[in-house]
Amino acid sequence: MDDLIHTGVMGMRWGRRSSKSASSANIKNLSNKNDKLETKLSKTITKSEKNKVKVGKLTTKLTKRGGYVTSIGEAMAKTTGRKLGRKLHKVKNLDKKIARINKRLTTNKQSIKTMKTQMKDLKTANTAAGKAFYNG
Repeated sequence: MDDLIHTGVMGMRWGRRSSKSASSANIKNLSNKNDKLETKLSKTITKSEKNKVKVGKLTTKLTKRGGYVTSIGEAMAKTTGRKLGRKLHKVKNLDKKIARINKRLTTNKQSIKTMKTQMKDLKTANTAAGKAFYNG
């Protein structure tokens, strides 16, 4: 009984079994991601629109208060200006986020389209490029 036997560790994964319909599972995963991205995109767009409305209100408020000479009016204009700067920054970041989400959506849609095409329907240039990429 001097043999060392390794039977594994609790919780250790023994590998993944790929099903015959692995490509359909990938398509399903990508379509689920697209659904999530579309909801995220709509929420971000509504947030951006709300912030743009607030920017408009703050801009009009600032132009109205710009004519005050008193110290109270000047202080109010400064706080409004700070708020306006923050909102403009937020709108800029939300626009960047919208662009990123749109980019991910288009790449996912292209991947789904490619996965759904049959091998016989692919153009020879595409298959040649794929073979060249695979072979190195």
